[in-house]
Amino acid sequence: MRGAALATVLAQGCSALWVLKFLTGRRALLRLRWNTLRLQAARVRRILALGTSGFVMSMTNSLVQVLCNASLQHYGGDLYVGVMTVINSIREVVSMPVQGITNGCQPVLGYNYGAGSTSGCAGGSGSPRCLRWATPWRRGRWLWPCPSCSSVSLTTSRS
Repeated sequence: MRGAALATVLAQGCSALWVLKFLTGRRALLRLRWNTLRLQAARVRRILALGTSGFVMSMTNSLVQVLCNASLQHYGGDLYVGVMTVINSIREVVSMPVQGITNGCQPVLGYNYGAGSTSGCAGGSGSPRCLRWATPWRRGRWLWPCPSCSSVSLTTSRS
């Protein structure tokens, strides 16, 4: 086990060095310069402010899973832990399309908001309506076509 872990760490280190060599080399379209890679306190604070909420959400989710598994193991054994694993897998499969849609919309909406074009954020293309219909818990319909948008649909078009 220790050898596999060491090999993984060494491979990741080699990969990181290779990527840095490429990104600082002549063939990269946008070259990184070593002097611009220094940490700046103001920039680090802004990055941490953006990433803290996602980190806390992931950590609390993991903590709940660990506590839930410990309780299930204590009171029910391996069978209960296995059933909960299947339930969580199904939950993940159901929530992945919604996460994909929101992660795909985020750069476009953020760009429009930053550019001051709020018409692109607030219904200019009908995306809020599609997101509302794409949420599986919204109306109890999962993977039905969005009736208000003909161009965006999670399934094939109606026939």
